[in-house]
Amino acid sequence: MVKIKAPIKERILQFIDYKGFSKKYFFENLGVSASNFRSQNLYSEISGDVIAKILSQYPVINPDWLIMGTGGMLRVLDVDIPENNDLQVKILSMVDAYTAPEHAQELRDQIAIVFDKLAKCEAERAKYLDKLERIEKALG
Repeated sequence: MVKIKAPIKERILQFIDYKGFSKKYFFENLGVSASNFRSQNLYSEISGDVIAKILSQYPVINPDWLIMGTGGMLRVLDVDIPENNDLQVKILSMVDAYTAPEHAQELRDQIAIVFDKLAKCEAERAKYLDKLERIEKALG
């Protein structure tokens, strides 16, 4: 008889690989024994408590994907668009949540450049609005 690995455990290992976490780090962070994911234990199902811990500590994981294997690995979050400063913080937190660690810093650097350029554009816009206001008063 051929043994089949537990599908939820397989998906957990996929998430660990995607995020670039070490298995030791991931399981210690959850307070779960890594032995549950080795040798014969890899073929047994995982408890609901462990699933709940994973979903609470890693809210970016799509629960439908983790439990049933449907949909994408990552949850699509609804994001309110805050002011630019808050927006940058929100985007950076999403980069950390959704991006593999080896790519996160490069994205963070690019986002910083974009927000710097945006700030410069907003300063230029303010200058032009001020000039326009002065012209309107002069014509007035």
